[in-house]
Amino acid sequence: MVKSADGVFGVPLILNVQKHGHPLPPVILKAMDYIREKGLKTEGLFRKAGNAARVLLLEELLDKSPEFDNFEKYGINDIAAMIKSFLRRLPEPLINSKVCDALIHIHDYVPPEMRMQAIQSLVALLPCQTRLALQELLLFMRDIVDNAVENQMDADNLSVCMTQSIAVLPSGSKAVPGMRRTGSFRKHHEVKLTQQEFAQKKEIMESLAANKCLAYMIEEVDQLFMVSSDMLQACKFSYLEVGEPVPYTELGQDKYGFGDYRSYVEGCVAVLLKEQRQKFRNWNSFDSINGVDISWQKVGDGLPLRLCRSSVEIPAPTHQVFRRIWNEQHLWDPGLEQVRVLSEPDMHTQIYQYSATASTTQSSREYCVLRSWRYIENGGFFMILCTSVTHPAAAPLATIQGTALASRYLIEPLEAGLTKLTYIGRFDPKGVSAEYYNYGLGPFLCTHVANIKKSFKKGVSPDFQETSV
Repeated sequence: MVKSADGVFGVPLILNVQKHGHPLPPVILKAMDYIREKGLKTEGLFRKAGNAARVLLLEELLDKSPEFDNFEKYGINDIAAMIKSFLRRLPEPLINSKVCDALIHIHDYVPPEMRMQAIQSLVALLPCQTRLALQELLLFMRDIVDNAVENQMDADNLSVCMTQSIAVLPSGSKAVPGMRRTGSFRKHHEVKLTQQEFAQKKEIMESLAANKCLAYMIEEVDQLFMVSSDMLQACKFSYLEVGEPVPYTELGQDKYGFGDYRSYVEGCVAVLLKEQRQKFRNWNSFDSINGVDISWQKVGDGLPLRLCRSSVEIPAPTHQVFRRIWNEQHLWDPGLEQVRVLSEPDMHTQIYQYSATASTTQSSREYCVLRSWRYIENGGFFMILCTSVTHPAAAPLATIQGTALASRYLIEPLEAGLTKLTYIGRFDPKGVSAEYYNYGLGPFLCTHVANIKKSFKKGVSPDFQETSV
């Protein structure tokens, strides 16, 4: 029975994407982070059982309070047992019987030098929510294996303890039954017993092979979720080139070569002003997420990616909100890793490059954008407009280059010194399907503007340095 998306256990991964922007609930990610911080050296991690009563109470607590984040009262083994229970109770396992069968055949019959490419191809065919959840889990398990000297859990030991929680064997079983032997049955029972023994032996062999596959995936997780450029070029996606960024020197040019980035920016300003005057009336509304209004709109350029809008009130004047967004990304973007200003074509415009990750373990994305700001005196509000471009000084900051098709901030004054922040975004983060993107963009934008709002409750950190090139 599938539960509603309000709980934690037994909820389909895609509903978590729709609610949280990630296939794993935040509390499960927090539990993993807690183990990373406090428990990686615990001997027998994921092998030793937790206290059954405490684990049950913890599960009930998390289902009632999904925002829970205080694990101090619980033992590391209790938390590990809760994570295994979460995985076992998923409506669809991370590795279903067909995928498990394919993995076993790849491991048994594909030559070692071709094995990685075969598994990469199989992983690429998984639903995005399943693939990303599996990646998160394997990276977590690799962190455990890296501490095997202390916790005695190398890849082989850990795979034995975890396979039954994340995979269904080709025979359809999650568990390996024990072998039963007896000579006391009558002859007509012996045929039936032989069939049982044959089925049990088959399950044991499948389980051993699945354990080896999982151990291999843990050890090779850094390569597992990549696709070669040759394979990507061989795939036929009619919309791939539509969203590719252009050199900043060509931005805004028409088919005759007239215009430049200034033409593009002024066109974006005009469109945003029109939307503001019309109060975004032609947008489709999502449900409000954590007090943040979300809406979306289709764009008729051939890309199956929605344009989404979020808005929130911030307890600060407009000039402070503008400065926070323009100059202080490190205060509101927890995944920010590096920032570089490559050039400044004019006093309002920068070529801005940065890398960031959506969680502590997923691969970083880098973005190189032209960003420009305007102050509209007739109304007293600010605009910041960004779009991806290419630039000769943009050295690689991450292995994956995302594309910001549109990124717009509208910063308007309200009464009593408050500010209304409206953010409009359309991204191609690469590596996810259009369906996954459209499910997860609303929660992503909600988190984006909520983090900016929360940043006004924090002090300024002097540790982050922005570099100019």
